[in-house]
Amino acid sequence: MRFTFIARRVSARLSSRACNRATLAAAAVLTAGTSATLAQQAAPSEPSSLERVVVTATRTERTAADVPASVTIISREEIAATAAQSVDEVLRSAGVEMSLVASYQNHPTSALISMRGLKSGVTSHALVLVDGVPINDGFSGFVQWNRVPLENIERIEIVRGGGASLWGTYALGGVINIITRAPARSAADAEAGYGSFNTYRAYGYGALAASDRAKVTLSASRWSTDGFNQVASQWRNASTIWTKTSFDANNVQLGGYFTPTPTLSVQTRVNYHHNDQTLLTPVDTNNHRIWNGDVSVTQRFGDDTRLIALLFHNDGHFLTNNSGWDAYFNATPGFPTAEVLSNRHVTDSKDTGASLVWSTRVDSLLRLVSLGVDFRQISGIDTGAIFDDVYGSTSGTPGGFLRTDVGSGRQRYAGIFGQLDAFPVAGLEVLGSVRAQYIRNDRSFDGIGPSGGLGNLPDTTLHSVDPRLSLRYEVSPEVAVRAAAYKAFNAPNLDQLHRSFGISGGIFLPNPDLKPERLTGAETGLDLNLGRVTTTITLYENHLRDLITSVPLTPSQLAFYGVFFGTEWANAGKARSRGVELDSHWAITPAFEARLSYYYTDATIQASPDPTAVGQSIAYLPKNQGSVGISYDDKKYQGALIGRWVGPSIGVQGDPTFFESNGWGVRQDGHFTVDATAAVALNRFVSLFIQGVNLFDRNYIADNSGFYAPLRGTPRSVFAGVRGHFD
Repeated sequence: MRFTFIARRVSARLSSRACNRATLAAAAVLTAGTSATLAQQAAPSEPSSLERVVVTATRTERTAADVPASVTIISREEIAATAAQSVDEVLRSAGVEMSLVASYQNHPTSALISMRGLKSGVTSHALVLVDGVPINDGFSGFVQWNRVPLENIERIEIVRGGGASLWGTYALGGVINIITRAPARSAADAEAGYGSFNTYRAYGYGALAASDRAKVTLSASRWSTDGFNQVASQWRNASTIWTKTSFDANNVQLGGYFTPTPTLSVQTRVNYHHNDQTLLTPVDTNNHRIWNGDVSVTQRFGDDTRLIALLFHNDGHFLTNNSGWDAYFNATPGFPTAEVLSNRHVTDSKDTGASLVWSTRVDSLLRLVSLGVDFRQISGIDTGAIFDDVYGSTSGTPGGFLRTDVGSGRQRYAGIFGQLDAFPVAGLEVLGSVRAQYIRNDRSFDGIGPSGGLGNLPDTTLHSVDPRLSLRYEVSPEVAVRAAAYKAFNAPNLDQLHRSFGISGGIFLPNPDLKPERLTGAETGLDLNLGRVTTTITLYENHLRDLITSVPLTPSQLAFYGVFFGTEWANAGKARSRGVELDSHWAITPAFEARLSYYYTDATIQASPDPTAVGQSIAYLPKNQGSVGISYDDKKYQGALIGRWVGPSIGVQGDPTFFESNGWGVRQDGHFTVDATAAVALNRFVSLFIQGVNLFDRNYIADNSGFYAPLRGTPRSVFAGVRGHFD
């Protein structure tokens, strides 16, 4: 497993990644129209009423306290009470496992997400949706979090546990559904702010309601930061070339909401996102552009039956420049200090999907029957220009062009889905779902390495049938118990199937013969509603097989590709995770609220090509983490104080001896940080706010893979601004 994390870290710094949405099983397409439409219907004019409503867990509008799943809802007000600058920072306190480095300080391919200990370091194991439409990158599975401005979010729903029977691939650990604002009437919002590290953001939103039947929205945002030097001073020297990690992002979205008849509704959106990023050195840069649009049509037949059609398309372009090994080892004797370009990757991708979903309520016994079909196609091509980056070079021309690597492919998905929600006796809910998935990897091209690669590759097909059974029994109005058992899968994406990355002397290969990762899991939980205090407790255990990891190339493979080291993706691992989740909310008074969360995760490698990894805790995954916060809101004054604890972890899988020899080690610190926010309404239109991150300036290591110098977490920073709302 050490090779997996080395490969992923090399990939993050030395390779490009694509820019379309997630390689999901088409289940996400099937439910996208339903969730988007239901989210719009569930959105009343007052955001506070949304705190108890959830649509993600069952694809129907339910209260969070009345679904057979482990659910967390983060409301619009709770998002505003955090000091977050991006969605991933909001999620980090809710048991979502991701890098401790903020997304705008990290290479996007390192921004992998998971839940319940299913953090492989290779791909994301949690599905992210916006109004039911997937936004995991179709080529690689990561999420570009700045595609979704915080100001445009109504609430976030987090549903934990295997969800492939409802949502398809990537949902091994759970599903995150970001519900955006739906217009109720004509209104306008604006926000602007400035803070530490020359960080600024500006946001504007307008909704025009020509009538109850026609509403149009337009939003635009700009977010920028110069960033800070993530490499602590003790790891720099006189010849260092480490630099600040900067990020600039722009978003524009146009939406239309139409109701031609009382039973027919249409929702359509077009969104454009663009960002530029500089990472640890001046050469390490990314440029990411994404166009996407979707339209959903809902036809209702009476009060209990509906038919929903959805169509969406994504078009992405991702360019990344990556510096040579000397940039990362400039303090090591024998390595030059001049920075050189190691490789430049350009990835173009397209993602188109359609679905048709029918659902109805039969009677009080059988409250929901859903059926659906869908189709999806994802295609992409990656072109990599490989340069001499000095390390292992025999050309004698540092920085000189060596070759062009090309990898391309196409995936087609077709699926059928069904769900039944029954109440056979008073207080007992039985929710069952199943999905049959067909995936075809069409003919691809592999022109990789000095040898030119393998050329055209044969087609392959994959199949999966994934059920889930959930039970919930209400013992009393205050106490309910629940349990669930499930199977889930995670299909290999285009990155793993068809795309390599390389440096002079080395190559890291895809594998077009990869199989889906397979998960079997179960959970049991307790829901308590004790007046002003609500608490959920969940225990779970998961077993993951055919885990995609990297294995060393054989001597014959090294000779074929003309290199002296390298790895290849393979289904060669197993992992087990078990743990406890606790989330408690206390409404102390109408204005004061407190929230406590705690997550214990015991996740270990059960099988691996690297025997030193077997029995080891999964890298980048702390066993203990939690948060506690208190907030105040009387409509005129708002404030919050949030403390977050993250336990220690390691940054490499397998034997760390090689990395420890460089003096950096591989340990990531346990740490406790405190954030605070405050706001005051000057009148009914304008308010001022201020946010503080890491108030006590805790200095901790957030990323320590051993491949490059340890990266520190965000130091103390302050951000302040003004908000306006007009209707």
